[in-house]
Amino acid sequence: MRVNFGVNDPSLRKAFMVFNELLDQLRKQIGRLHPGAATLDQPFFHCWFLSVPQILVLLDGIQGTEMFKEALWKTRHIVTGSCDFYFDNAHMRKLEASTSNKPPVNPL
Repeated sequence: MRVNFGVNDPSLRKAFMVFNELLDQLRKQIGRLHPGAATLDQPFFHCWFLSVPQILVLLDGIQGTEMFKEALWKTRHIVTGSCDFYFDNAHMRKLEASTSNKPPVNPL
């Protein structure tokens, strides 16, 4: 959150200037959310960014809002080191199936 980006190519300078201005706006918003904080560890940890295809995979086999919430919460804070939502989601479904004696939801 403390860096700005630059480029040597003159044709890209304006785009990077706009990008740095957007970063500045984010920094100001974070400052307003956490007034007086010297540092913030993981300021976006409570946020989750999913693409539409990822949400569709998450919805495989889901029937109703409670099942959706369960599926979402099971995957939310998984850290396997893969940085791959699809792998992590499949892995969690297999783990759940192995502990609950029910077959994993197979989207394919």
